[in-house]
Amino acid sequence: MRSQRDLVLITGRWRKDSSLYPAEKLITILKAYADSITWIATKEGGLDYHDDCVHLIEVPDRLVEEPFYLNLFYHILHQLRVLSLLVRTRGDTVVFAFGSDLCLLPIIFGRLAGKEVILRSDGRPSKVYGMGKDQAAPIIERMFWLIERITYATASRLVPESPVMVSRYHLERYQHKIETGGLYVDTGLFISIKEVEKRRFRVGYVGRLSEEKGVLAFAESLSTILSDPGEEAMIIGYGHLAPVVARILSDGGIQHQVLCTGRIENRDLPRYLNEIQMVVLPSAFEGLPNVVLEAMACGCAVLATPVGGIPDLVHDGVTGFLLDDQSPEAIARGISRAYSHYDLAGITENARHLIEQQYTFPAAVERYGRVLGIPHPAK
Repeated sequence: MRSQRDLVLITGRWRKDSSLYPAEKLITILKAYADSITWIATKEGGLDYHDDCVHLIEVPDRLVEEPFYLNLFYHILHQLRVLSLLVRTRGDTVVFAFGSDLCLLPIIFGRLAGKEVILRSDGRPSKVYGMGKDQAAPIIERMFWLIERITYATASRLVPESPVMVSRYHLERYQHKIETGGLYVDTGLFISIKEVEKRRFRVGYVGRLSEEKGVLAFAESLSTILSDPGEEAMIIGYGHLAPVVARILSDGGIQHQVLCTGRIENRDLPRYLNEIQMVVLPSAFEGLPNVVLEAMACGCAVLATPVGGIPDLVHDGVTGFLLDDQSPEAIARGISRAYSHYDLAGITENARHLIEQQYTFPAAVERYGRVLGIPHPAK
């Protein structure tokens, strides 16, 4: 069995405000097993990424959400471009990740060409699209489901981010070729340096300011949570909903109690997290979110919706707390319930221990050794 390979990483079609951070982590893991890595990627506005060990090929694309038929046209065109690059790219193992579940043509070609095709999934697109309210949603959901059936069946190995996602997304039929593929936390950078009760901000939100992340509900809940004028909250992140968030805070008369940082560099995030007592993640859908891993590593209590792989991280009342739903009322209730717990500091200690046991870099490298079928990383 070869201990190193020529790897090709193919990622999905990313919006301008999407972060490269998870992909960079995956690449760092894959380097342990790779002679070479070629990254075929698409991001609105281009990618700002430089690594002498990685050959980056950017795919031109146009992201159009509506109407759907135009979105579908550009999706197919994107696949054809990726396929043409894959035909000309050296690599015996192809990893599809971060929104590539529907990359039908390149996945089929990869298998026909005798390549090892690994499909890493952070959530079934059909399940996500099925949450839509428009009349066409059920039809599109069914179409996505059919494509998923083909890509999941075709892939040599299927890699959900977290064990709970196997049952949540009904992947049991592929159990024979499933290995989970969670990423990692830099546990030397993300550390707890301040006791939770001594932190300035009662609650905080970290992430993209977009609808699916639940940031508007979080902002609306703050007028209830910050009933004492001396209490404060922090919102870390950027996105197109920033003006809406600002208006909600102003309408609630709490704009002076909430620090909105905008975008911050990841290397600075531990310092901010160590000023937050509780991080709230009210997302409609997630994979295995980095922000939860990093908040737990920094000693924050975490309150999150039980979506994606979150239940594998947040065990209610043990390593964190789970929300009933995404509503502002549920968020306020959840925060009140969490703060009434008799041992909040003990919960944050349990969370840090979980990270140290399962989500360090060496643990992630070992996981991907199993994914790639290589027992030990290259030395």
